[in-house]
Amino acid sequence: LDDGKTILETISKQRVNLDYSLNVEILKDPDLVRILIQSKNKEAFTFAGEKDLLLEVDGMPVVEHLIKEKIFEKYWISKISSSPIIIDLLVKYDKKKYLMYLSEEQLFMPFEDGTVLDYLFKNDLFGTSTISNIRTNPEIYNYIVKYKRYDKFEDLSESLLTEKIGEKYILDLILEQNRKPC
Repeated sequence: LDDGKTILETISKQRVNLDYSLNVEILKDPDLVRILIQSKNKEAFTFAGEKDLLLEVDGMPVVEHLIKEKIFEKYWISKISSSPIIIDLLVKYDKKKYLMYLSEEQLFMPFEDGTVLDYLFKNDLFGTSTISNIRTNPEIYNYIVKYKRYDKFEDLSESLLTEKIGEKYILDLILEQNRKPC
């Protein structure tokens, strides 16, 4: 293992690309992951999955190390879809600008005293793509109305405009409020 660690440190420092299968095996070992983090080798986490990013190393998940070391990549957000920890960490480490990259499922996850969407609306943390990431959940209409952010109707996907809430289409509800949907 000592030789393996030395080799990994050398590979990591020189940014040698590892093949996929070796990379995946390395990400299973907390000691080897620690070396990758310490050498700030973010490329080694390209193929990391949710399980790898949530692996505990020195008492905290790998993703937290990546954020603290400033080597976190926004595309890793989508890899952590079943755990709200990513949202907690992005808020904790003041990486709120990354919240706009959350998936539809992540936006509706419980967070603080509501959902992630409640948090985003209350704190005005929207990027252009945040609402447009929601493609199937018509409940977004209720959030827009609840927080009086009618300007967000513009960001609704076309497919959502023809979804129903109750007996009415979202587009009809928007037009009844004399709002412009797009």
